[in-house]
Amino acid sequence: MHTKNRRRVKMLIFGAGLIALLLYSYYEFRGFLYGPELILLTPLAGETVTTPTIDVTGTTQRIVKITLNGSPIFVDEEGAFSETVSVLEGYNLFVVSVEDRFGNVAQESREVIYTPEATPQYYIEALPRSPSPIDEIASSTAPIDS
Repeated sequence: MHTKNRRRVKMLIFGAGLIALLLYSYYEFRGFLYGPELILLTPLAGETVTTPTIDVTGTTQRIVKITLNGSPIFVDEEGAFSETVSVLEGYNLFVVSVEDRFGNVAQESREVIYTPEATPQYYIEALPRSPSPIDEIASSTAPIDS
């Protein structure tokens, strides 16, 4: 009977160890299972802007690398990022790409159209001027003959 209890304890310890190993394996490989997460908050798709700069913002999880149009950008401890970029007049494309430690890649892109605000144009209207004394003298003298 004593050996039966010993065997049960060994099986219980083995079962608990196996469950712990499975849970740890799931924890370590969940990044591989789910891949990197990328949520691009701004700019909105197809947005039209009137300012020469725009903020590209979003959040990430389970990443080791992030780029905006191929250039690395920084992420805070919570996985949030914000990058101010210049836009050219007309069509602009922003591509944010993330990679996890297993080489899985996620990517999001946004198209933005930049239309600068029309600058007001001011016209100076010529006012009629009153005749000056020089104008009167010039009109009253006859041409000089030489």
